Amino acid sequence: MICNNQVSYFVESGLDYKELKAKCGTTNPYGKRTICDDCQNNPQEMESIRRHQENVDADNRWLSSAGYGEI
Repeated sequence: MICNNQVSYFVESGLDYKELKAKCGTTNPYGKRTICDDCQNNPQEMESIRRHQENVDADNRWLSSAGYGEI
C-alpha cells in the first residue's frame, strides 16, 4: 500500500519557525522516517515498516563488517 499523506513539521528558521511537509515514508527534517497518523494506527503497516527497518539495519551491519559504508 502506498500512502500519499503528508506530515507537517515546524523547524527553526532564524528567530521564527517555518512549516515543512514530508510525504509519509520519506525522511523527515530530523533524519528519521516520516509516518502519518493513518499508518501509525494501522498495525499491519507498522509491522511492515518495522520489518523493513530490521532488514536495512541487517544489510548495513553486513556491509560494515565487510568494510563498506551504509546503503
